Order: sequence, then structure tokens, then C-alpha cells
Amino acid sequence: SAPSLEDVAIGWTLIGYASTFLIGGFNDRPTARDNAAYAFLLYQISDAALLLAIAFGAQVGVGARPELAAAGLIIAACIKSSQWPFSGLFMRSMEGASPNSALGYAGICAHAGVVLLVATSPVWQDFEWARLALGTIGGITAFFAATVGLVQNDIKKVLAYSTVSQLGYMFLAV
Repeated sequence: SAPSLEDVAIGWTLIGYASTFLIGGFNDRPTARDNAAYAFLLYQISDAALLLAIAFGAQVGVGARPELAAAGLIIAACIKSSQWPFSGLFMRSMEGASPNSALGYAGICAHAGVVLLVATSPVWQDFEWARLALGTIGGITAFFAATVGLVQNDIKKVLAYSTVSQLGYMFLAV
């Protein structure tokens, strides 16, 4: 609901920080710190990609490069939504106190990428390579995550990979 990409960047970054703190906050598991650091690194790359989109696409005229803006939006959304090759991010971000709460905040953060793509579709929709990239990434993620989810031995992991697979279908639909 933000009026511009500059305003989106503030919320985008806050979601990443909040998710990182929630991942690392449940610190009685030895992997929580490592998973929080991994998520923080990927969220910072996602933030940089969104800033790239803002820098090259927010202003029409001199210096506007809509191709770079479209690429930045796609990269930012793919990372935040745990799309292939970052499919493991969702599983790592589920370090909450219970599977229900972990899925809740991981799901909110992951769906932000789909919302970003839908809201900014006029920026990237005209590029055939962007539509093809989103469809391909979504299809690979849907297949990969569904396949990996079938061989998991923990219901939390099965649920995580099933959610990532559904996000892949959303990217395919977008």
C-alpha cells in the first residue's frame, strides 16, 4: 500500500530486520545464530536489489534504466520469498518458539516478495525476459521444494518446503 518504491524500501528493510531478530531470538538452539546470520545476509542482498530498482526505475527520464529496475525487483522478490536457488532460506527462518509461530512470521516475510511483484508489475511486465525468468524460477522452485518436502523426516520441514512450493506456484502465476 506504499505510494512509491522509496516508501516500500523502508518496510522491506524492517521486515528483514524483524525476521532476523525473530530467527536469532530463539537462541536455545545452536543453529539459531547461524540461521539468523544467513537470513540477514540474504535480506541485505535483497535490500540492495530493491535499492537498485529504486535507483534505476523510480524516476522517468535521464538515467532511468527500466531493465535494471525490473531485474532488481525480481531479485529482491526471489530472495525474500525463498525462491530457487534460495529455497533453503524459508527452512532456516523457521527458528521460532513453535512451528505455528515460526511459520507465521516466515510466511509473512516470504509473501512480501509476491506482493511486491504484483504491486510493481507495470515496471517489469513489459519485458519478456522478466516474465520468463519469473515463470522459470517459480516452476523450478515449485518442483524442487515439493520433491525435497516429500523426503523430509520432520513435519516442520515438510510444512516449510510445502509452503515454498506454493510460493513457487504463486511466482509462476504472477
